[in-house]
Amino acid sequence: MKKRYIMKQWIYIMAIFAVQALTMQSCKEEVPEASKPVELHSRVSPQGEAAKAVLYFWDSDTFQNNWLKGGGTDASPIFGPVSLQNEIDYYRHDGGRVLTVGMEYPSNETEYVYATGYAPEDALSISSDYKTLTVNADHMDGKTDFLCCDGNEDHKGSANDPFTKEEHELKFRHMTPRIRFVGKRDPVTYGVISVNNVKVTLHADNLYVPQSFGYYSNNNDKQQTYVAQDFQPITESITLEQETTNYIPANDNGLSLASCYVFCGGMPDGYAPFADAPAGSGAETVTLTMDIEADYSWYITDGNPVLFESPRWEKKTVEVQLEHGGNCFYPGYEYVVYITFKRESVILQGVQQNWDDGGIHYLPVAPPDNNNNY
Repeated sequence: MKKRYIMKQWIYIMAIFAVQALTMQSCKEEVPEASKPVELHSRVSPQGEAAKAVLYFWDSDTFQNNWLKGGGTDASPIFGPVSLQNEIDYYRHDGGRVLTVGMEYPSNETEYVYATGYAPEDALSISSDYKTLTVNADHMDGKTDFLCCDGNEDHKGSANDPFTKEEHELKFRHMTPRIRFVGKRDPVTYGVISVNNVKVTLHADNLYVPQSFGYYSNNNDKQQTYVAQDFQPITESITLEQETTNYIPANDNGLSLASCYVFCGGMPDGYAPFADAPAGSGAETVTLTMDIEADYSWYITDGNPVLFESPRWEKKTVEVQLEHGGNCFYPGYEYVVYITFKRESVILQGVQQNWDDGGIHYLPVAPPDNNNNY
């Protein structure tokens, strides 16, 4: 009897294990494969002001067959708006940080989703059909760097070809021109006079800011962006203060002081966002008028420079020679005004150049630690 009882118990236990195994197998078959969250990298290209952005995500059919071909009233994203928690460049691919979007890739691993967006988040408002970005009133002062994450084939991701690949990094482009002021010193001031706390007041002569940006798609239906429109003239001068308290170094590079983002004469005729600016004759110029002031200090060998005066120069003019874009400032290019401080005067020089990462565009913010910087 005892053996029979033990055998029954053993059969009972084995039956339980069998039922559990079948149940687990059944559950395993019913649970779908784990979905993959959308993560991505982003950057401002070329580099610019720090800004937070807004993103929208589109399914492949809507993006390819509707949004890029004119964006009808039924062209709507499948997800968004998504606000970046940090500035755009915080998530650069070469920095290794990712933005987790809050959505998942389609279950079909080869099905792409596409991303578009704009920045700064607090400066622009998007229309219900996603085709117009309106500039908020408090950002029409010429000091905002407006950016667009274009709709194009690179800004895409799928479960087996994700956004986190370097070639899919979201790149934000500049939608306005930039005027950048760079301070330099005449060699006669080296080791004698130190210069910092520069202030530039740019007169509002023929300068404009956009009130909105409108939908634009190129002829090949391959890219989409926004283009400045509805220009408003700057009626008051733009005052720009040096972004740091650093002294202008004693070298040929100088120190990048401050920037503004304005059009001169409105949008160039025939502007094409995805093409280089047309070559000009080099004879066209734009004249800028400004007031300049700075702190002059005596260079002291064993201590900090000692302030002795704050000179001001009014209505100084500079001609910026335009190599591209006719007689207007061209979006995505920068116009650099070099201010060379002499003992009792300033010399101005204006040049147009590509708005590129690296090179002369990025001058040192802090001077090296040696006596010649004063």
